[in-house]
Amino acid sequence: MAATYSPAADDFSADDLGPRRTSILAIISLILSLICIIPGAGLLGAIFGLAGIIGISQSRGRVGGMGLAIAGLALGLLFTAIQVGVVVGASRVLALVQRAGIAPVAATMMAIDAQDHSGARAVFNPALSSAVTDEQLDRFREAYRAEVGSFKTIPTGWLDLIQAGQQAGNAFHTFGRSQMQNVIPFPAQFDQGWTIVAIEIPQQMKNGKTIEIMNIGIFSIDGKKQIWLDEAHIPRQLAPPAPAAAPPATPTPPAPDSPARDPEPASPEKGPS
Repeated sequence: MAATYSPAADDFSADDLGPRRTSILAIISLILSLICIIPGAGLLGAIFGLAGIIGISQSRGRVGGMGLAIAGLALGLLFTAIQVGVVVGASRVLALVQRAGIAPVAATMMAIDAQDHSGARAVFNPALSSAVTDEQLDRFREAYRAEVGSFKTIPTGWLDLIQAGQQAGNAFHTFGRSQMQNVIPFPAQFDQGWTIVAIEIPQQMKNGKTIEIMNIGIFSIDGKKQIWLDEAHIPRQLAPPAPAAAPPATPTPPAPDSPARDPEPASPEKGPS
């Protein structure tokens, strides 16, 4: 006997197929989207959320968690967009720092180290270029070479800059306490280790313009010594905070007057015997 198909056989409820469960994909999606501190977690959350929505839609009511899946998808896309924006912004900032700061400072140090006087003056402020002679450039070179050795490089990547800053910790600590105005420290590697090249810049610079050097300072590895190109114009330090005013002295009350003493009676004079 041939089997017959009845459309009524498809009319069943989700309860007929067992208890309803929550989509694992929806739960994973929401968790990944909330862990936005991990790069790429938001994108994975969005992917799992989309997969969860598709799976729930095809489950014919046997799987729940549509709200979780939608929330995971939305949050995942949001945090992914934020992370992409941060990465793009950081990349642009780093490119600007490299172009306007790191590259010209490194080129200047390489020129000084190679005794290329005209190359060293390429980004000097006019005042510095006129105040410093070629002999001073050579003396500056000899002084920092005797202290830290020849110049090697300045890192260019964010991670490399952070690691170099940690290795030049003593110099950065001294620089932080000095509170010099309009001075930018660049972590730099020399023959004897990592320290900082301190660059004094004008108070106002145009956005995106190459750095203009007003003075150059090299810190020793331990941070205890500074060598400046133009020693006559070392950058000013911020004035230390004024000491707190001493409280006014409390007036001392006058001592009470001692009672007047009666004068002693004069002793009688002895007459002639």
